[in-house]
Amino acid sequence: MENQEQNKHIITQAEVEQYELLKPLLDGIYCEFQELSKKKSDSVLNKYKVKIVNRVLEPVRELMKNELVIHFLDIFEDDDLPTNSDVILMLSHYKKAMVLFYKKYYMHDPYDRFTDGDWNTSN
Repeated sequence: MENQEQNKHIITQAEVEQYELLKPLLDGIYCEFQELSKKKSDSVLNKYKVKIVNRVLEPVRELMKNELVIHFLDIFEDDDLPTNSDVILMLSHYKKAMVLFYKKYYMHDPYDRFTDGDWNTSN
């Protein structure tokens, strides 16, 4: 029974690599839009910026396809251009999803504070 419970929280090495690639990209784009939002929160994005944002969000959404949080992760549409504050709101959902993903699949030894943990992977 315990082994079945552990198997529920296993990911592939490819998913780990996706996470490690996407996390800094998501953090970076969040910081950029946070600055833009401070200056012009109601400014509407152009289609090129929407494309850039979606280029980061789409693979994160794919990574989260088996997680409950998927229902809260939307992609921006070209025909309904968001504002800077809309982007910040959505990016904050994606950032939280990445935190939940990390907490679920990255294992720390509670008895060893001095070594890093490791991803719980199937390969």
